[in-house]
Amino acid sequence: MGRIGGMVCPLVAVGLVHGCHQTAAILLFELIIFFSGVAVLFFPFETKGRVLSDSVSEIKQNKPAV
Repeated sequence: MGRIGGMVCPLVAVGLVHGCHQTAAILLFELIIFFSGVAVLFFPFETKGRVLSDSVSEIKQNKPAV
C-alpha cells in the first residue's frame, strides 16, 4: 500500500493544486492521515518486543521481552 500511495500521492497533489483546489488537497490528505490513525487503533495486538512469526497463534503465545 505504501508503494501505491507513494506513486499516486504526487499525481493527486499536483493535480489538485494546479487545478486551484488547494483546500480540497489539504482536506484529502488530512482525511487520509485521520483514517490511517483510526486503522491503527484496530490492530489486534502490539508486536513491540515480540518475536515475529508467520501465524497469529504463535505471536499471541510469545510474551514481550522486558
